[in-house]
Order: sequence, then structure tokens, then C-alpha cells
Amino acid sequence: MQNKDFFRNFAKIIHLNFFMIRTFHAKTPATSWTLLVVLAFVAGYAAWRKEAVMLALALVVVTIIIDRIIHTEYSIDNGTLTIRKGRFSKPHSINIGEIQRIDQASGMRIGGKPVGTYLILILSEDRELTVCPKDETEFIKQIHKQRHRNENE
Repeated sequence: MQNKDFFRNFAKIIHLNFFMIRTFHAKTPATSWTLLVVLAFVAGYAAWRKEAVMLALALVVVTIIIDRIIHTEYSIDNGTLTIRKGRFSKPHSINIGEIQRIDQASGMRIGGKPVGTYLILILSEDRELTVCPKDETEFIKQIHKQRHRNENE
């Protein structure tokens, strides 16, 4: 009897810690790519004109933008959503139970079609959070799955 409970509890720990972490990478909005291209041209112009201060500043900002483009991710683990926006910024964690609803929104439209979509996580009446996961439907499913799992425990 003791062994059975031990293995059952051990299986729960393994299941919670190793198999329930889900990571979603972010879509990169067109504005980030546009800003990156413009700043790359500014850096090129500064190098051509031998403007060291402007070149250094442009390269620092380009580095930060590239880091945010590559390393932005959303992790769902044990009832917590952790948002990492690159290695140069601090991760932000929220409890999934705080999320009241999730709305899908779109930015600019060209020809009636949205250029990009994003999700608005409504935490309370005055607190909202926007996220841009690549697979929005799977992200929403995982949030609802974690919320349902936390309510049952």
C-alpha cells in the first residue's frame, strides 16, 4: 500500500514538473522589422559619416531589438504564465487564475485583411496584457486547460 502511494505521488511530481511546461514563441510584428531596418540604415549612415556616438547608439538599439525578436517567449507552467521579452529584460509572471478572459484583436488592416493579430489578456477591469504567440489557438487552449486544472485541484 505504501509503495503504491509513493509511486502515485512520484508520478504526479514528474507529470507536473516535466511534462506540463509549454513554451510559445512570439510572432514578430511588422513594426519591429521596420524599426530594425531603419536603425540598420542609421547605423550604416553613421559608419559612413564616421559618427561614433550615433553608430554606437544605433548598434545598441539594434542589438536590443534583435534580442527581443529572437528571445521573446511565453511559458505556461503549473498555473503560471511567464513572459520573457529577451535576455536584457526581467521576466514577468502572472497567475493564470487572474486571467478573466482572452480577446483576439488585430492591428492595422490592408484591403480589409488584418496585417497582424494579437491576444489581449484581461486580468481585471483596469489591467490588460497583450501577447503575440505564433500559435494563438493552441495558446488559448493551454491557458484554459491550466485554468481548468487549477480549479479542479
